[in-house]
Amino acid sequence: MTLQQEAARMPAAPENNEERYLNAVVKSRLLSGFPSGPFVQKLEECFCRYTGAEYAVAVNSGSAAIQSALVAAGVQPGDLVAVTTHTFVGTVNAIVLAGAKPHFLDIDKRTLQPSVSSLERALERGAKYYVPVHLYGMPATMHPGFPRERVIEDAAQGLGCFDGARHVGTLGAAGAFSLSPSKVVSAGEGGMVITNDAEIARKVRLIRNHGLLAWNDHHVQGFNFRLSEFNAAYGVAQFEQLEYFLEQRRAIADAYRAFFAETDFSRPIPEATARCSWVKFPVMIPPGFRLPPDELARQLRDRGVPFEMSYCGVHSFALFQQTVDEMDRSCPVADQCLPRVINFHTGPRLQAEQAASLVNELSGLLAPASDRS
Repeated sequence: MTLQQEAARMPAAPENNEERYLNAVVKSRLLSGFPSGPFVQKLEECFCRYTGAEYAVAVNSGSAAIQSALVAAGVQPGDLVAVTTHTFVGTVNAIVLAGAKPHFLDIDKRTLQPSVSSLERALERGAKYYVPVHLYGMPATMHPGFPRERVIEDAAQGLGCFDGARHVGTLGAAGAFSLSPSKVVSAGEGGMVITNDAEIARKVRLIRNHGLLAWNDHHVQGFNFRLSEFNAAYGVAQFEQLEYFLEQRRAIADAYRAFFAETDFSRPIPEATARCSWVKFPVMIPPGFRLPPDELARQLRDRGVPFEMSYCGVHSFALFQQTVDEMDRSCPVADQCLPRVINFHTGPRLQAEQAASLVNELSGLLAPASDRS
């Protein structure tokens, strides 16, 4: 089946209710506050129903979700927390802001996920907690040395991603999601913590609202991590379109996968039991490729191919070079590989029908010189 035929089989876009729900918030005049409004509660219900988690607590960003989940799960000041260096800096900032110390995990160049050997070194260093990052909407590497109650998942890119029958975010004590504009479902800005632990959910609800249990009754230190009704309303309308969004992203990822299978560009291959949401589609420029990464990036931009170079290893940032022990930031494989990783976009403004034209642009650019002459 051709890409065009596959695109034609895609279902029609579902009804878009963003404007209607936002207008309902305006008319209600209930914009935010305590207790949560109806759209915040509805969005939490959507996450519970879809992921199978017993509890969901909405917050105002993915970073707030990670930080509050870490604290609620018991991370204490001074604890060593294992986390991949291949992530957005917000993951590591949340660890530091919780008072803990990061131990950066090196990656496996075949999967771009933490290597098993790096996880074992983290355990030898005394890492007490592990933050797996389900980057790209692919299930992260897990390790039995970290029991479930000491695993707090960064599922910022993980909505719609399953490890076997389990949705990511339910593999550990808690999972933190982002609802920023680049994600499968967006609330403009926002985040969500899911958990099957009633006490963790209770603590996150306190943390998101200055530790407030009732008016003038503050039980723990907290923050203003509340999600507004505007953001929640937009998120609920987006959630109604979740399966459509996922089908679009997976169709685009399938087109990229088929194309790059015929090239020397490597791409991570998920486990057979994984179902990925493909927030981005990563590939690695092969050694000796005729164009250096900067020039390849320029030519991709000139051709209108939507992409970005992958995150730098967070361990390499000056801040962490100065504050993290050398034994907790040695990531030679990441240093070698990540500058050559390109993340191709799969959404949110792309449609499956565009996949064929994107692949045509890539064919013209990445073909061997002999084929282009």
